[in-house]
Amino acid sequence: MTTLSSRTRSCTLVLLPLALGCGKDETPPPCEDGAAAVVGDQGADTVQEAIDSASAGGTVTVCAGTWTGNLTVEKDLVLESAEGIEDTLLDGGGTGSVIAVSSGASLTLRGLTVSGGAGTMVIGRLEMDGLAGGGLLAMDAGDIVVEDSVLTGNTADWGAGILVLDSASVTLDGAEIVKNAAALAGGGGYLSGVADVAVTGAAIEDNTALSAPGVAVAGSTSCAVDGTTNPAQRHHREPRRVRGGAHLSDDCTLTGTVIQDNTADELIGGGIVLKGATVTLVGTEIRDNVAAYGAGVAIDARGETDASLTGDEASVIEHNTAASLTYSAGGGVAAFASGGHTLRLTGLAISRNASAMGSGGGVYGEGTEGAVFVLDGLTLSQNTAGGDGGGAPSCGRWWARA
Repeated sequence: MTTLSSRTRSCTLVLLPLALGCGKDETPPPCEDGAAAVVGDQGADTVQEAIDSASAGGTVTVCAGTWTGNLTVEKDLVLESAEGIEDTLLDGGGTGSVIAVSSGASLTLRGLTVSGGAGTMVIGRLEMDGLAGGGLLAMDAGDIVVEDSVLTGNTADWGAGILVLDSASVTLDGAEIVKNAAALAGGGGYLSGVADVAVTGAAIEDNTALSAPGVAVAGSTSCAVDGTTNPAQRHHREPRRVRGGAHLSDDCTLTGTVIQDNTADELIGGGIVLKGATVTLVGTEIRDNVAAYGAGVAIDARGETDASLTGDEASVIEHNTAASLTYSAGGGVAAFASGGHTLRLTGLAISRNASAMGSGGGVYGEGTEGAVFVLDGLTLSQNTAGGDGGGAPSCGRWWARA
């Protein structure tokens, strides 16, 4: 009897889960049960419902699928995907910002694709009122982190992919900001008044805008763009270099960066617009960009500060084309300075650039009386121009085509 009892207990232990299953259906994980997103172990019918129910500092996991609508984040939050960028899409449906972060809130966006945003009307905060932040919009926010996520197919007047104003920090880590279009500036992104800007292992490419087709950065105290130190290969993707045009109004170091295939429609700076700042290139390539003036780099020292661009021996500015229906200048670099200010170009290799309709295939400069241009250790080779190019000053202008 003892043996039988022992066997009975053993059988009961094995059969217990089955017995419970017969009496009550097991509940599948929320994502498998049709939820749009999950907070803890609770599913939500919409992503916004999950955001609203999450505690400050919590995490919302978005289930695989395409979720259409405009999201508002009013607290510190991590918004991440359950299955990764290939399977999880937040779609703005062609209206508004896909994600809007409220004043004081911080957001980490991880493993999501954000598309179909058209921006939110912003009044009195930009040079011109307009739609801003098609993919992601944050004003007076905390820390904004876009990690291993894709912002693509968004439109706006300002910052089609992402726009952040007067916030603590922006980190783009392994982000892909591609094929966004801005009517005015910042096709990929527009970051203004952000204290700390860090870009690591990102891809910012094939964005378009009237000016600064890649990312515009202004008013930051710290700016670092590093395309070589992306940590371990998340989501089985290789570490990437940065690709994309940039508008820099702050001192910034670009390391291991590729700025390529950007177009500034009829205006300046297909690759970089540098306004009153000191920018250093370390192992950086600026190539195959297009603009009317300064297809590779446009440098503006006409405001209240000087400007300088320095490159190391591993950095190049090449194969850029200044092109316009009327006039073009500065295939590699176009530099503008006002009286009393100094514009400095140091150690740059500028080759195989072209100014199709005007002067300065390699470098074009223009300044008012009293402006100082310093050229130190430049290498100019195989640049072409439809107009002049030889280095001699004339009517406040100089150009170099060598």
